[in-house]
Amino acid sequence: MFNEPRRQHPVAIITNTLGVLRNLIVPAILAVFLGTGNIETDSEWAYLLRLAPIVAAVLITFFGGIARWYWFYYWLDDDELRVKQGLIVRKMQFIPRHRIQVIDISSGIIQRMFGLVSLNVQTAGGDTPGVIISALRMQEALAIRSMLRRDSTQPQTDPRTPAQSPPDSPLESITTNIRQEHHLSGDRLLIGAATSGGFGVFLSVLATIYSQVSGSVDEEQVLGWVSSIPLADQNLILTMIVVLILVAWTMSVGSFILKYANFRIRRLDRELVISKGLLERRQVTIPYRRIQAVRIVEGVLRQPFGYATIMVDSAGFGEKSGTVTELIPMVRRDEIPGFLAEFVPGFNARCEATRPPERSITRFIIQATILPLIAGIVLAAVTKLWYLIPVLMPVGVLLGYLRFRDTAAGVTDDQLFVGRYRNLARTTVMVPSYRIQSAQAIQNPFHRINKLGNVHISIASSNTGAQFIIPNLDVEDADELLQWTAFDHPRPLLSDELMLTLPALS
Repeated sequence: MFNEPRRQHPVAIITNTLGVLRNLIVPAILAVFLGTGNIETDSEWAYLLRLAPIVAAVLITFFGGIARWYWFYYWLDDDELRVKQGLIVRKMQFIPRHRIQVIDISSGIIQRMFGLVSLNVQTAGGDTPGVIISALRMQEALAIRSMLRRDSTQPQTDPRTPAQSPPDSPLESITTNIRQEHHLSGDRLLIGAATSGGFGVFLSVLATIYSQVSGSVDEEQVLGWVSSIPLADQNLILTMIVVLILVAWTMSVGSFILKYANFRIRRLDRELVISKGLLERRQVTIPYRRIQAVRIVEGVLRQPFGYATIMVDSAGFGEKSGTVTELIPMVRRDEIPGFLAEFVPGFNARCEATRPPERSITRFIIQATILPLIAGIVLAAVTKLWYLIPVLMPVGVLLGYLRFRDTAAGVTDDQLFVGRYRNLARTTVMVPSYRIQSAQAIQNPFHRINKLGNVHISIASSNTGAQFIIPNLDVEDADELLQWTAFDHPRPLLSDELMLTLPALS
C-alpha cells in the first residue's frame, strides 16, 4: 500500500506557507504602518511601496511551498520509512523501524477543515532527524503508524517503572493498552488560565513591539513630557502600567485556554501519550525509558491556592534534543502522590530533608534584593517615583526568605535524588541516580567565608543538558550529597529531623 513513493495532500502547500508567514506577521505590520521614513507619508504610493516587499515575500513563500510539496515523497520499504525531498538540494532519509522512538499524530486548524492530520516521526538519537508529513488522511497516518510499530514476535514482560528501568535498555515494543487516563476539567482549565503567570511573556512581547515602534518616536520629547507631569498626575503612568499588565494577563488567559483545552494524558504499557489543544490539536508521546527527571512547579499565583504543574525532562530524540514537557498543567497538591503513582510510578517518594543552615539566610536575602534594587532605581529615574525603591526592596527580602525556607535536598533508599529550590516558582525535582550525568559542589569566596556550597545536578536533557542547583547548603551536607552520586548503591543521607514529604513538601 505504501511501497510506492507518494506526495502529501495538496493542503500541505497551505500549511507550509502559513508556517513560514506566521513568523513574519509582526515585521510586516511594522513595515506597513511605520515604514522607513524616506517616503512621503501622505502619499498613497508610500503604502504601496511598503506593501510591495510583503506581497513579494508572500508570493515567494507560496511558490516555495508548492515546490516543497511537489518534490516531497514518502514511502515504506523493508521495515523503514523513506523520504525524498528537495528541488535544488536533494535529500534522502531512511529511517529504520527500530530507530523510531515516537510517532505522533496532530491536526491544526487548516488540516481539520479538510479532515487531515500531521504525522511526526521522531528517531532515537540526535544525529538523525525525524520526519514530519504535514498533510495526509487519518486512515493513512494510522496505517503508517501501525506498520512502523509492529510488535516483536518475542514474548513481552511487564514494563519497568521509569525510575527502575536500566539506562541502556533496548527499544521495547510499543502497545496501545491504556492503563490510566486523566482529563483536565473545565474549572481546572479556567483556574489554570487565570493563574498561569504567562503574562510576563506577553509583557515582553509588548515591550518588543514598543522597541520596534520607538524608533519613530522622539525619546527626548517623551522624557520631557513625563518629567513635566505634576506629581499628583503621575498616577496616570501607574494606571497605564496596570492597563498594560491587564492586557498581557488577558492574552495569557486566552493563550492558556487555546493550548490546554481538551487536555488528556494516557498511560500505555511503555509510554505516556498527551493530547491537547482547542484550535490546533497536538499529541506528545513520552517513552518511559526517556524520562530523566520529574519536576513539580508551584507558581507564585498557584501555590497560595494549593495548585501545581507536573513536568518531565526527557532525553533527546531527533531534532528536539530533549525537552521539558508538562504532564499535567493543573493539579492540586494533595492529588500529586496519586497522580505520580498512576502515571510515573517510581517518582513518588518520601525522604528526610537537608536544609540550608541559619547562617545562609543573609546570603539568600542579598541575592534576592539585587534585581529589585536595580529595577527600582531605573523606574525611579524614569518616572521620578522614588518611593518605588523602598516599596520593591521588601519584595526582595521576602523572596530571599522564601528561598531560604523552601530550599531542601535529600535522597531515598531506592536511588532517587530529591531537591527543592525557588526562583520565583517553587520547584521540586526528582532524579534517579543513574540519570545523573554529573554532580558538582561549588564554592565561591563568599561561600567559603560562611562554609556554604551549591550542589549542581546535571541530566541529559536539551542541547546543553538541564541543571538543577540547590543553593547555600552547609559544606558538609553538600559533600555528602556529592558522595552519594558516586555510589552505585546509595546510602541514607544523615540529616536533621525535618521530613521532606514529596510531593507536597509541606
